[in-house]
Amino acid sequence: MLAFCFQGFSKSLLDVADNLGRALMTVPEGVRKELATDQSEISRLLQSLLEGLMLTEKELMKVLTAYMYA
Repeated sequence: MLAFCFQGFSKSLLDVADNLGRALMTVPEGVRKELATDQSEISRLLQSLLEGLMLTEKELMKVLTAYMYA
């Protein structure tokens, strides 16, 4: 029973990771570069949001990887 619950939880986390990755892919590299150089308020806010999403994805993947090989 516990293994089944863990399997469902793991699948849910993988779905979250996939959705986060897809969200990040919607921002083209050219737009990322433009956000990094534009000093407008909206660009700074969007750059901050993008960086937060990237850090969240990185941390989530680190956690998933650690438990996959534990």
